[in-house]
Amino acid sequence: MLPLVVKALGSWCWRTTGGRSIFHRRKPFTLIRFVLEKIALTRPIGGPQVLKDNLVHILDVARLRNVEIQVMPENRETHAGLSGPFTLLETEGRKEQLVYVEGQSGRYFLTEQPELGDAFARYGSLRAQALTPEESADFIEQVARKL
Repeated sequence: MLPLVVKALGSWCWRTTGGRSIFHRRKPFTLIRFVLEKIALTRPIGGPQVLKDNLVHILDVARLRNVEIQVMPENRETHAGLSGPFTLLETEGRKEQLVYVEGQSGRYFLTEQPELGDAFARYGSLRAQALTPEESADFIEQVARKL
């Protein structure tokens, strides 16, 4: 199996790879990127301590050299991810690409053009609309400090 470069939005790679192992794996080296809605980082589901613990964990993961986390600010009236979560997967050298889409009505894969290319383009737009990884880390730290 070819090494995967994972560009992820959502929790699919977490569930399907056994959790943390993908973050610390050396071979194949896996690039992981997340774009998270700001509300997911501020809503205190489980209480303030649970939220703070989660934010600290997210910051720890974001410090890994193969992980980038970006936050979508709430002042965006629209953005490229409003139609729902999706996960982009590609093999090393971009020889193969796959998009995993998950929504309320089910889950499915995109494997053919033009849908595949459209999803990768949408992800590029999504990243451009979000805060930078550095700005995102600063925001997450500020929220954690206030708890």
